Amino acid sequence: MLGQFVMAPESEHLIGAYQLLEPLGSGGMGDVYRARDTRLGRLVAIKFVARDLAGNPVAEARFEREARLASSLNHPGIVTVFDVGRHEDRPYVVMELIDGRALSAELNQGRLRTRDAVDIATQIADALAAAHDAGIVHRDLKPQNIMLTEGRRAKIVDFGLSKTTAVHDGDTVTISSDTVTGDHAMLGSLGYMAPEQVLSHDIDGRADQFALGVILYEMLSGRRAFRRDTPFQTLSSIVDDDPVGLAQLRDDLPAQLVGIVRRCLAKQPADRYASTRDLARDLRDVGEQLVADTRTLPARWRPTPRRAWRPLAAVSLLAIAGLATALWRGGRIAAPQDSLAELKTLLIAVLPLANVTRDAGDQVFADGLTETPASSLTQLERFQSRLRVVRRARSAPNKSPAARTRGRHSA
Repeated sequence: MLGQFVMAPESEHLIGAYQLLEPLGSGGMGDVYRARDTRLGRLVAIKFVARDLAGNPVAEARFEREARLASSLNHPGIVTVFDVGRHEDRPYVVMELIDGRALSAELNQGRLRTRDAVDIATQIADALAAAHDAGIVHRDLKPQNIMLTEGRRAKIVDFGLSKTTAVHDGDTVTISSDTVTGDHAMLGSLGYMAPEQVLSHDIDGRADQFALGVILYEMLSGRRAFRRDTPFQTLSSIVDDDPVGLAQLRDDLPAQLVGIVRRCLAKQPADRYASTRDLARDLRDVGEQLVADTRTLPARWRPTPRRAWRPLAAVSLLAIAGLATALWRGGRIAAPQDSLAELKTLLIAVLPLANVTRDAGDQVFADGLTETPASSLTQLERFQSRLRVVRRARSAPNKSPAARTRGRHSA
């Protein structure tokens, strides 16, 4: 019945106390559906083990392991598990429904803003630190396993390859046996595995740090750190090569942030952070500094959210153009009695907006806002010559301050 429930009568949509609503996606380990908990009236996500893996004892054990490990963690950055069960010989797990999309979808559109990338990485590091404190290593951290809510909260999902570790005297020591995956199985996702995973060595939380470093590198640069032409070349690059330095790709990144990424991507686990909480702390420090740097800018130069300034700017400039048009068509401009009763010439300068966000899309929008009132005013015959002078001045090469002053006076 699963996979065809949309065409079935409503009664057949029920899986225990859960009413299936629609499919959300499929992966190597299972199929995920949106559902409603009929007892509590809340929306949930239900993940069934993949049909071709049903009855496979290893796959089902790994699936149940994911549910057990995730349910043992209580952190806002880790998906919450509500329930487990079995339907038509297929195990399922009931989880919180995350309204948003995977980080991978964001990265498909290019690199992220620095502050956004640092904020997301900090949230992930906080969640990983909680898992590592509980003795759990994710082992399959990648953009597809990080969901971003509508409020830009990051949540880690899919602990299907997680490995339990023993915690002794504050140090994390890998258990020497894993009945589900096997100690020396190379498991993970191509391009995000740590070198010790590629070499099938024992791992601990520092493998997750490496994966987070790869993800942060990708968020900041818009490119994969170790992608090569073939899987074998990619794996070899993870073990032997250093990625192109972030400082070579971008000259606007804080040195501390570049150092954090470099440390996470160290080939030897001992050269990474001893504790993931230290990594989260360093990322938080960078984020706070980025915010502080923005606040020290003069108010008129601070970048503002696009949703806030774009409508205001458009309305303001269009209002100016409309006012000028109305005044001119009226044929007379009100003036004090002791001034000229009528202006023979009305000069309006439409100056370009300054783009302080360094975003190419914002520059295009700013140029459009500049041209809109200018184009409207050129419909008025008496304005055309003056507006042409302003437009030429805007596109002319940079001049000395004195030359610019003379130009303004001569205009």
